[in-house]
Amino acid sequence: MPTLSAWLHNIDPFAIQFTETFGLRWYGLAYLTAFAVGWFLCQRIRKVGFTTLHAKEITDFVIIGAIAVVAGGRLGYVFFYKPHLLGFTSDPPYWGVLALQGGGMSSHGAMIGTALVIWWYARRERKITVTRPAAFDDQHKLLDHIECHRCKYDLHRQKVESTCPECGLPVTASTAGEVAITITRKHNFLHLLDFAAVAAAVGFLFGRIANFINGELVGRVCDEGYRWAVKFPQDMYDWLGPKWNTEALLSLKDVVSQAGVTAEQWIAAVKDHDARLVEVTLGKLIGTVQAGGTGGSIVGQTIAPLLSPHYPSQLFAAFLEGFCVLVVLVLVWLRPRKPGVIAGLFGVTYGIARIIDEFWRAPDAHIANQEFAAIGLTRGQLLSFIMVLFGIGIMWFAARKSTAKMGGLLPVKSAT
Repeated sequence: MPTLSAWLHNIDPFAIQFTETFGLRWYGLAYLTAFAVGWFLCQRIRKVGFTTLHAKEITDFVIIGAIAVVAGGRLGYVFFYKPHLLGFTSDPPYWGVLALQGGGMSSHGAMIGTALVIWWYARRERKITVTRPAAFDDQHKLLDHIECHRCKYDLHRQKVESTCPECGLPVTASTAGEVAITITRKHNFLHLLDFAAVAAAVGFLFGRIANFINGELVGRVCDEGYRWAVKFPQDMYDWLGPKWNTEALLSLKDVVSQAGVTAEQWIAAVKDHDARLVEVTLGKLIGTVQAGGTGGSIVGQTIAPLLSPHYPSQLFAAFLEGFCVLVVLVLVWLRPRKPGVIAGLFGVTYGIARIIDEFWRAPDAHIANQEFAAIGLTRGQLLSFIMVLFGIGIMWFAARKSTAKMGGLLPVKSAT
């Protein structure tokens, strides 16, 4: 019987490429998709559900969330996995934290950073100027103050047959003219965190797929005959470093011409441990494989037998951490919930999903021997276990708070 062979990963990481190193990557599109969904989510709930976010605030809220994700993700990666990047170097960008070209983002760090920024955003007071219908009594005196009977939104100077701009419930009276009013208020931190939780699930769905396209966060080594086994050309970078794999590198001498290097130059560079030339050449060979065509086929046939097959753990994670978590959150938030329920539920479901898929995911090479063997967990699993506990705590806290239910993806029924 014929045996199954692992597929050689050859997907181009660029959705649109302008130069050899510059273009629009699938990874960037994954982030943009998550932020766009977050924006539409805020707009949807503002129209049919209940949120204290005003239309004028939504874009700002999404933008600061995006900044928090990138900054928190990078700093989390540095603190959790590579603290040495806190140091400075003589090469651009001079500070390891800013060396984003080498990759490195932490999902747990992104969550922590987002939570901190949202807490700051919720606590700060803001003034919003809106135009509302002016209300007068029978003696044509301007009415002073009316509140929505459900969300207590300030309907100052309004007494009209209309709806509250925040929760959509009707406000009844007569009207004449319009006035501009200024509203000063804060937000419920947990309510804003609920928005971020749903957007994060979308981010993990598309982000993990982008990880697969980039050939990063690869799975553990599996059997060659495993049905979904994948070989990643990026594994060739593992031949560098302290465990310089001279034999494997020299086996590429017949295909380095595809990267503009002669066999003689390659042999000399490998024997002299010229890491810079070797690394650049390997990058070009990987690019040749991703570009396809005759050159990609020639390089692929040479390197495939030298690479180890891996589980496609990124796709497992996209399904568990992204799709499954997103479905649960959306179903629960079809109706308004107490602030924090969705965020806490995300912590629990994501944490459990991450603990599961870590059994297929290979730990980062520099901490592969630092797993928590005593309790049988990887670093990612330990962080996820803590996240589950935090999620349970948030849900318990939310359930005990006597706050109005908020959110809701389906239209709420008007109170009578």
